[in-house]
Amino acid sequence: MGEYSSSEKIPNVMHFVSFGCRSFKPYNFLSWVSAFLFQKPDLIILHTDCSPQTSLWHKFEELAGDNLKILPRTPPNSIWGKELTSVEHQSDITRLHILLKFGGIYLDDDVLILKSLDEFRSKEIVLGEENYDALANSIILAKKNTWFMKRWLWEYRYYDQTWSSQSCFAPWSIWHLFPDSIHIVKNTLLRPNWEEIALIYKKRWNWRHNYSIHLFSRFIPYLDDPDRPLEEIRKLNSTYGEIANFILSELSKTTSNNKM
Repeated sequence: MGEYSSSEKIPNVMHFVSFGCRSFKPYNFLSWVSAFLFQKPDLIILHTDCSPQTSLWHKFEELAGDNLKILPRTPPNSIWGKELTSVEHQSDITRLHILLKFGGIYLDDDVLILKSLDEFRSKEIVLGEENYDALANSIILAKKNTWFMKRWLWEYRYYDQTWSSQSCFAPWSIWHLFPDSIHIVKNTLLRPNWEEIALIYKKRWNWRHNYSIHLFSRFIPYLDDPDRPLEEIRKLNSTYGEIANFILSELSKTTSNNKM
């Protein structure tokens, strides 16, 4: 799937990271499917120490076929001699190492892709602005071995277990010190942000101009129900329901065409 031109610096390869034997929930399925359908990656890679074993995961495996690869990866225990005490921070470090080595597009598995990101692949590194003092690391586009990624990783010398300190606030600071070193997308990667979460689950947001949307699943406990039917989700009277219906409708078209 997809094409790679020598003029494009960021490979059309999607990276997901998952540590621990987690359940593959409906919103995870929507994330992976949206990445596969709308970005059309040459390769989609799961870096993990425990592959999912659920019906939804197997459904995605069947859809992706040879475009899906699983690479065994052990979560890091420390960074710059400082202990990593949470799986979230282990994932934060791992995604930086992966992109430094390989380049590509990193995605949290509660981020939904809504249209192709190809127009950004000529850049060195691309992040979305989450709010007035933070960039988001839930979706990162980067060529391998970029200066910005090295500088970002260096900031973990000051890691003190504070949530978002190095993952979101540090890249924002680097951007303001070296504005030409990164391409920032203001609204269409990460809006609504976590302070506007009601626009995702209780209201309707005009998402048609968005490239992606972050579900911020850790703030929404009912998203963790692994048995919630996809058909129920797509009927929700909310932005989430509307986007789920959009993704599942595209999935139906794709699977129908493949059977012809």
